[in-house]
Amino acid sequence: MPTPAFVLDGQPRFYDFLDLGATASSSLVKSSGGFFHALTITAGTVGTVTLYDNTEDSGTVIAAFDAGGFGFSGNEGTIKAETYIFDVAFQTGLVVGTTGPNTPRVTISYR
Repeated sequence: MPTPAFVLDGQPRFYDFLDLGATASSSLVKSSGGFFHALTITAGTVGTVTLYDNTEDSGTVIAAFDAGGFGFSGNEGTIKAETYIFDVAFQTGLVVGTTGPNTPRVTISYR
């Protein structure tokens, strides 16, 4: 059994997740305040990932990544998944924007 993120009223509380795939897009993950736990990137070698505290892809940037720093080895064709832990609150909402010719596959963990 996975370890709960925290316990609320005696009940374990787990993170929700959203797999955004590997398509260049702007995705609304949550339309109200919450808690951003982690970003996992499992594919893609050229592109960017930007997370916003907003309900659209603008405003306060929580984090911005360039796929060149994801630890992928495109020349050999191997992919090393990367997970970045944030554990930060957001106030307005959570939006993830991805771009690029070989867009990173992104999974967001949040509540």
